[in-house]
Amino acid sequence: MSLINQMLRDLESRRGTSRDRSLSGEEPKPVKGSAENRHLHWISGGGLLLIGAIWFALQLPPATKPVPQPQPEVVAKTVPAAAMTMQALTPAQGEKEPSAAAPQPTAEPVVTAVEPRPEVTPRQAVDTRRTKLLDLGILESAGSSRLALEFGQLPEYRVLQDGSSGNQIKLVFPAAGVGDGIKIPQPEGNLLKSVNLIPEQQGLLLVIGLKNAVRLQELKLPTDAFHGDRLLLDLERIPQDVASAAVVPQSHPLPKVTPAVKKVKRPVPQLSRGEQAVQAFRAGLERLQKRDRQTAEQNFSRALTLDPQLLGARLQLADLFLKAQRSTEAETLLRAGLRLQPDSPELRKALARLLLSEKQLGEAIRIMRSAPLPEVAGDLEYHALLAALLQEAGNYAAAAGQYRKLLAVRPREALWWMGLAIALEQSGASEPARKAYRQALETPGLRPDLAAYIRNRLQAL
Repeated sequence: MSLINQMLRDLESRRGTSRDRSLSGEEPKPVKGSAENRHLHWISGGGLLLIGAIWFALQLPPATKPVPQPQPEVVAKTVPAAAMTMQALTPAQGEKEPSAAAPQPTAEPVVTAVEPRPEVTPRQAVDTRRTKLLDLGILESAGSSRLALEFGQLPEYRVLQDGSSGNQIKLVFPAAGVGDGIKIPQPEGNLLKSVNLIPEQQGLLLVIGLKNAVRLQELKLPTDAFHGDRLLLDLERIPQDVASAAVVPQSHPLPKVTPAVKKVKRPVPQLSRGEQAVQAFRAGLERLQKRDRQTAEQNFSRALTLDPQLLGARLQLADLFLKAQRSTEAETLLRAGLRLQPDSPELRKALARLLLSEKQLGEAIRIMRSAPLPEVAGDLEYHALLAALLQEAGNYAAAAGQYRKLLAVRPREALWWMGLAIALEQSGASEPARKAYRQALETPGLRPDLAAYIRNRLQAL
């Protein structure tokens, strides 16, 4: 500032000198031209600008080097355009609405700290995709029992104990879980003592307590229109003399034998044809689990040659024929089995499904309606298949009657409520159909696509 004041005083003194000369009458000396004056003005202006810049720089606070701080992981919060508009128009709760004259603050991006995500282990990834057990049913008779396990998709499993010791049966499903609302029926026969499902880290463990030694037969059934994949466990009581012979005696100290006593080798008992058939059947199941279908088919055929009454081998062989597009051979095999066992519900159901796929509805219904019919509570699957066949054939009144029988035994079955609603709607009973459709929506267990179909029907009625 002192330099600027000095220049101003010097300029003022020059102006005063020229003024005094004019007043004293002295003639002014000639000065240089206007170009020289302009040159002086440019130099003065540049100096003033330089001085001003230096003064402005001196007034700034000294710059401090920022200390680096650890930055948390942030993510920009994306706000939809509509939401941003509403935020701009609507003040936050508890704040005053800004006036039009008040300056609006510059919008800054909103960031929120994100907590570190826990690592997902391979075991957790498997658990999120595990196959669920949807239902478990028990059917008991005097000398045998059956357990039906229904899955959305049948997982791999292993038999840890087969029940031949008379203690228990153990099956482990390494990648399975228990679905919602499963109720295990209480065994009431003379073969099963208890049935327990134990979830574990490795999967699901099925433990079946036994009152007697049993033979275990495993039968996998494919998915149909009303069920997921099913595993049937057929348990047949082993006669007491055979069971006692199969039990290995406990070891005891052997008595000393004198040289006069000779050891006599007992002949190894030969297996009966029925036992050989069961052995071949189990070998076929093992080959089937290893996806060796050709060897499995050979084992099942040998089992049927040894024992034509072996139901599991016949059904498994028919299933292999169907998967290989050999439907004629499958039908011949099942009809031959029905001639030997005309009252078998499993053979009837298998043949009826085959006839349904070939659009032979009348023949399928005739077979399913043949006497004797199983009790509804004893074989719900049988009567559900009959209801579906009647509905497919257009006999809606009979189909509605079948669904009512099923719902009287198990009222919490959404699929049967839907079947009843469709049968009632096709019969012209609109109001009962609406009630049945609503009941199907309120019952858990319905697939999303079927729920959407029901909503559409409710809007149409």
